[in-house]
Amino acid sequence: SHYQTKYSEVAAKMAEESCTQALHEETALQVMADKDDFEGISIMSDARHCWRRNAVFSDVAFLGDRTHRVIKVFTVTKDEEQYSQNHEKVGTERFYAWAD
Repeated sequence: SHYQTKYSEVAAKMAEESCTQALHEETALQVMADKDDFEGISIMSDARHCWRRNAVFSDVAFLGDRTHRVIKVFTVTKDEEQYSQNHEKVGTERFYAWAD
């Protein structure tokens, strides 16, 4: 429906803005802590499968180590990686490619 499309667009935009703000906050906190020795931020990753076994897709979220706020999310599908156990690995590779 029209409302679902509009809602999806607005929600996606808000999520992207939130991730951008989280990255800026994480970077600022790390710069304040490291001062001249700043080399980058630390992250944590977590994969959530759409169901427990043989997940068709997984959302892989990356959180800042200091703020615990989401910096980026990638969705990995079974078409991209057959084994759901490897979805977090594929998402992590995408994150590092994006971060470079």
